[in-house]
Amino acid sequence: MIGEWAPGLWLAQSRFEHTNSGAFACQGAVCLIDPGVYPDEIATWQSAVQAHGWTPRALVLTHHDWDHILGPECFPGVPVVAHAAYLASVDGPEGAPEVDRWAAREGIARTTPFAAPQPERTFEDQTTLIVNVRRLDLIHAPGHTADQLVVYDRAQATLWAGDMLSDREIPLVAHSLVAYQDTLDRLSTLTVRRLIPGHGQPSAEPREIQARLDEDRAYLAELR
Repeated sequence: MIGEWAPGLWLAQSRFEHTNSGAFACQGAVCLIDPGVYPDEIATWQSAVQAHGWTPRALVLTHHDWDHILGPECFPGVPVVAHAAYLASVDGPEGAPEVDRWAAREGIARTTPFAAPQPERTFEDQTTLIVNVRRLDLIHAPGHTADQLVVYDRAQATLWAGDMLSDREIPLVAHSLVAYQDTLDRLSTLTVRRLIPGHGQPSAEPREIQARLDEDRAYLAELR
């Protein structure tokens, strides 16, 4: 179920691993974030776009893990935005091939094999999306994966953290421990009053947000 969690920020949580998807909306325009896992969840986002009369300006993929890349095929014509490392990453075994394996296990019928979405826009370190008058900063956040990014709304101090800062998962280092530590150091310099992890519960409690950051940094230090 999709709900407005903060002004202009709409969220839904999948029944698969509590995966979060969202939309930053502003004056009739919208930027979608990892919209859905199961077909019915993606369809709910399609319905929301139609019901609210939103014009999708962009669809952001936070990283190439298969449970984050299923939405774009259902939003043809909407520009996909990803990090520059996405293209090299998505061709691996955890990208498109895993979608077909998962769909078969779940009994989800597909008429054609899944094809990984191809981004129309990529960036290296940081870029900005403008959704009418709403500014979203996309920041490279490697460590979990090489191509992971976060979305930061500075005006509302909102951080969409990709697969980090979860209340359900320990930090999973699938790319680089050092890069993950550097990423958390970088994020610690941001003012964050609202946090949405890729999996688990969002938080608008400053103490909890700081605790998640401190705990993940301590875990990575111990792991190193």
